[in-house]
Amino acid sequence: MPLHVSNRTRLSQSHVISRVLWLMAGCLWGTEAAAQASGSNNPTPLTTPWWIALLLGPVVVSAIVSGIIGYFTSRHIEQVRGKLQREVEQVRGVLQQEVEARKADLVDRNSDRAARRDYEYEARKRLYAEIEPLVFQLHDAVEEAYYRVISLARSSRSGNLGVGAQSWINTEDYYLYSTCHRLTQPVVMYRLLQRRMTFVDLTLDASIRVRYYLLKYYAYSFTDDFVLARAEPGLRYDPNANDPSSRREEEIAVYKHQGLMVGEVDKMLDAMLVKDDEAGLRPMTLGEFESAAIPSGKHRASLEPLLDLLIAFSSETQPVLARILLVQACYCRLILATYSGAITAESLGKGLDEFLADPETARQFAWRAGEPVEAELAVAGRYVRERLGWISKLLEQTSGPTASVQQ
Repeated sequence: MPLHVSNRTRLSQSHVISRVLWLMAGCLWGTEAAAQASGSNNPTPLTTPWWIALLLGPVVVSAIVSGIIGYFTSRHIEQVRGKLQREVEQVRGVLQQEVEARKADLVDRNSDRAARRDYEYEARKRLYAEIEPLVFQLHDAVEEAYYRVISLARSSRSGNLGVGAQSWINTEDYYLYSTCHRLTQPVVMYRLLQRRMTFVDLTLDASIRVRYYLLKYYAYSFTDDFVLARAEPGLRYDPNANDPSSRREEEIAVYKHQGLMVGEVDKMLDAMLVKDDEAGLRPMTLGEFESAAIPSGKHRASLEPLLDLLIAFSSETQPVLARILLVQACYCRLILATYSGAITAESLGKGLDEFLADPETARQFAWRAGEPVEAELAVAGRYVRERLGWISKLLEQTSGPTASVQQ
């Protein structure tokens, strides 16, 4: 509160003093008038006329009242003014603190946004530098896997699968090795993407994000033999049963393992990655796979479960594996579709429906001539469609429900 006395305060004090002087004068004159009116024998020495005293009596009273009211009013005003000034200073201090806090918060937010923007910029640069070459290789790998399933179906129709004399896949030879290599190349690409990507990468590019999830589910379709066996129409499948070996040989479709375990998939993928001085890790070539998979090969133990799974394959003796292969064909078709249009979970579902409804699909993937395959394609379609729903939820978690990209 300021220490100086305002001009208005000085005027109020002067006004009070003048009123007090008038009061004193009025009292003296009033005393003389009262003495004269009562006929006192001891008059005061004052000689003020009586009529002046009578006139001044009300003025004196008014002056006294006005002086008292003015004095206390001015004091109250000064007290209120001081209190208000103190409160204003307090509020001003609080507001100033809030302003400074808001400024500091804004600076922090801008710094965080700038850091996030810089990080995402560098991540996007690295993403396109390291991941885009894999995306190009992925297209070829998925295309080869897709056409290898078609080749297996065609070979089955012509009697070149199974254990017969005409079978191309009942011995460890070129067709078995090339089939194992081509069907697993998308899985190897998944492992490479997994090693090179971070969670931030999944939020930067929708096309890479969708392909990554599709590859992931392709990879682990090898482990879903029991899931696909239970799918309607269900298949008898009990590879862990303790039945006599003679019965297991008679009912191979029931007792032969027709899938891989997760640990076997992981070991297989580690074996199929080759360290290159120039390119770092890369997928095995077919020649390197053959050298590693032969009985004396370096990675025979890791690749043997895959060889055992596919050797002497036929849809009659391994109907669960046949379903897995149809599922993988569906995934391949969807991954290839991501290279030619808008990518959303809805568009992928529509593309899947169109693929399954195409008469050419039923013709190409029929395991036996003249035997319809639509029921088995429907099983594969339901399985894949369920996982597209999972992918849709993952897309919402990483980038919102409208995640899509136009190639």
